[in-house]
Amino acid sequence: HLGNAQWKQTPVGKGFQTHVGSLLWSMEYRTKQIWEMPWAPMVVDWIRAHENGSYAHYLEEQHTTEALTNEAIAVIKNHASLENNRPLFLYLAYTAAHAPLVPIPEDEGSCVHLKHEWRRKFCGLVVGLDRGVGRVLDAALSYLGDNTIIFFSSDNGGAPWFGGLNYPFRSGKTTPFEGGVHVPACVVDFSIDGRYLGRGPRTYKGLMHVSDLLPTFASAAGIDKTVIDSLKLDGHDQSDAIRKESDSPRKDVLLEMYYGSEGDFFNVKEDVVAYRKGKWKLIKNTFMRDFHWYFEPENERLNNTDASLVTIVGESFIRFMEAFYAPGPFDTIRDLTVHMGIHNWFQLYSDVENVLLFDISNDPQEKTNMAHQYPDIVADLEREILKIKDSRPQQQKFWMTIDRDKHWKSTLEKGSCNSRIVREKDCLFAHPWIDDEVDLNTIELVHGGAIWPFIRNILAHFGPYMVGVAGIIFALFFMPK
Repeated sequence: HLGNAQWKQTPVGKGFQTHVGSLLWSMEYRTKQIWEMPWAPMVVDWIRAHENGSYAHYLEEQHTTEALTNEAIAVIKNHASLENNRPLFLYLAYTAAHAPLVPIPEDEGSCVHLKHEWRRKFCGLVVGLDRGVGRVLDAALSYLGDNTIIFFSSDNGGAPWFGGLNYPFRSGKTTPFEGGVHVPACVVDFSIDGRYLGRGPRTYKGLMHVSDLLPTFASAAGIDKTVIDSLKLDGHDQSDAIRKESDSPRKDVLLEMYYGSEGDFFNVKEDVVAYRKGKWKLIKNTFMRDFHWYFEPENERLNNTDASLVTIVGESFIRFMEAFYAPGPFDTIRDLTVHMGIHNWFQLYSDVENVLLFDISNDPQEKTNMAHQYPDIVADLEREILKIKDSRPQQQKFWMTIDRDKHWKSTLEKGSCNSRIVREKDCLFAHPWIDDEVDLNTIELVHGGAIWPFIRNILAHFGPYMVGVAGIIFALFFMPK
């Protein structure tokens, strides 16, 4: 998600020696394709790139999880064979368990105990991920030895409408509730004496943010504190707190700051800010995407606290369309249906207050709004939020993009494909297309909604009703009772 218009935006342009994998977003796990419409493949996304500028686009026929695992192990083995004292930094960014939900069939077979199809497929992706992580750990121990630290984390909470579940936390991805921002993570110090982060299994409950990772591991690797401090990072060095099981040096964290009213994105009414200080968490919103609690489904229906027909209707429509087109081809439309249709429709029945204050230490499920009980705390947190807002760097107009109708095809590059999997005419790969010397501020852009003008307009204005009609029809006649 850091851009691919210029080579310098890609991983090898930012300091990595090699990069194998994707440049864009949620590609299908087998074909490596992204679809604009279910019947119209948009691009194939796979590259092997090197820091010297060489690269190759090809259709990787392995399931993405297996391909990334094998590549990581190959990097580990190659590094060990060099017989030098240079350290290795390996960043393995699995796409699992992201949609489209296409697990290896045998892995999905391990999840038959789950009652809902999306949960079974999501589980199958996690089974493959778990096996891959285990193989990488084994390779690290075998070839790199005990002078190794392994860190594993999710990037955000699971998306309940795409197979994820964050119980007992509230809601999920794209929201500032704990289900969206509170994720599991683990770190293993393989050194015999625990010299990096300490020995033995422990649970660290200190407040930690992704920005803390760089200073924490830089410190653990022995980089001098003055060097780390000179970088003026947002993050905190948590290595000593983890090692000693002491209090976190981080006392607060900004969880969300998005002002649709400042731009011209899909919903100019959507202003959301979330901030935590100590045990208190404040959420101020004019539009809350999904405020429900989700539970493990007991049958082939989503199980949440939505008392309206939104969930039944929306799920029925998605299940029907996904069965008709398959998960990969339908993925883009499914994403738009959820985020622009269903989440908008939730607002019609929302009783969520615009100011929410939770005591996360005692109410991690965010069930009790204490804003009215503690107005002074709300005011204090609002002052902290205002300080952060006033000190923000210039905000990117992330909703602006190139004119797809004019330029998209010219940005793609031919590669090598197996015609049994991807047709020759669709064998076009995402690739940087703007010279590194070009100032991106000079590039003519259009509103990102122009990528899908018809879908955007229909879903933005009529989406909930279209989903409703189609979903009710399908629910009445086709869904299992």
